Amino acid sequence: MKKVIFSATVIFLTSCTPATWELLQEENGLKVYTSWKELKKEEGSSKTPLRLNFRVDNNNAYAVTYDLGAEFFHDTKQVDLLPVSQYCAKAGKSYKGKLNGVYLEPKNIHLQMLKDSVISIEPEPLNVTQVEICEKKK
Repeated sequence: MKKVIFSATVIFLTSCTPATWELLQEENGLKVYTSWKELKKEEGSSKTPLRLNFRVDNNNAYAVTYDLGAEFFHDTKQVDLLPVSQYCAKAGKSYKGKLNGVYLEPKNIHLQMLKDSVISIEPEPLNVTQVEICEKKK
């Protein structure tokens, strides 16, 4: 597994700035990027929640299925998990964030953690496989 470390200064985003995408992993014509987005604080909360959006670019001339999953660490302690799920990407298409259901709203990672230290992400293997078509999920 490849370990990717995101610096708070590089990935800190405000809601007014356009997304800055960082390459997380790449396999067989498929690229996965991430971008943190600050969410509104819940009333009475001192912590600013975050959403980690994923962007998946299929640069192949054919559709593929792939697995997306990751573990999140603060220092050396696991603080969150994105369980492995299988997705399908049509040829030459990109899929982004909440609109396409490719995101995580971590419960244990908040804005102050990104400002103060480093969050590391250990992605699971993508297991990219060519398919004829993307079937609709039921």
